Amino acid sequence: MQEFEKSFLENKGVDGRERREERLKRLGERLRELRALQEVKLGRKISQRDVARGLGIPDTRYRAYEYGRAELPEARARHLASEWGIRWQDFYTNLPLEALVPGEGEALPTRAPHAVPFIGTIGDESRGVPTSLGADDTEFVPPEMAEVDGRFACRSTGDACYDLIWPGDLCVFQQDTIPRLRHIVLYRFADGRLAIRQLLHDGRHFTLHALNEAYADEVGDGVALGYLVGVVRRLGSRRITVYDSAGITP
Repeated sequence: MQEFEKSFLENKGVDGRERREERLKRLGERLRELRALQEVKLGRKISQRDVARGLGIPDTRYRAYEYGRAELPEARARHLASEWGIRWQDFYTNLPLEALVPGEGEALPTRAPHAVPFIGTIGDESRGVPTSLGADDTEFVPPEMAEVDGRFACRSTGDACYDLIWPGDLCVFQQDTIPRLRHIVLYRFADGRLAIRQLLHDGRHFTLHALNEAYADEVGDGVALGYLVGVVRRLGSRRITVYDSAGITP
């Protein structure tokens, strides 16, 4: 957690209750301001119910955030920020709203999703991905998933890691050939096959473990190309994202 957010979230001293109430009040005001900014950017009304549905939570829960009665968890702040095209930290700073609103004749500020190299689809028997992870194609992902060098994406068409990764999910990896035990990795076997698996060690060999019990573990005879840091899933008109810069583990 960022230092400024720790400071924002901490309650200290005998007046901790008052600090918390003031903090939640400011957070609620910030949410209302940023929702209003989205209405300006999109040119339409955005209700509390609209936001709640986008987050997949009850209307009453989101209203509690805006009315300063409940904390906005970081995971929901990140999700909402990716939908609104802003930094998730903007929910927790005292930056004036004017800093996010353009002057007359200026373009609306946006933080559009960034592009990362896209290496193709990865099934349970994938072959043929380039030796180099550089790719001519790109895929747009939420900003936080593209902010570090060495990120690349592929689309999973298999179910070996279901239900952490669903068929059709866009998977974002951090390029790294150093084995990361218990992490989900993109692995290239000696015969050229590529697979998304959990990397384990049985005391003698690296093993590639499928979360779906229908698949057997395999001895690792190749190299891990990167570890999973993000998943983007489309469910109808909704987008669900999972992100952990340290790597996603089951």
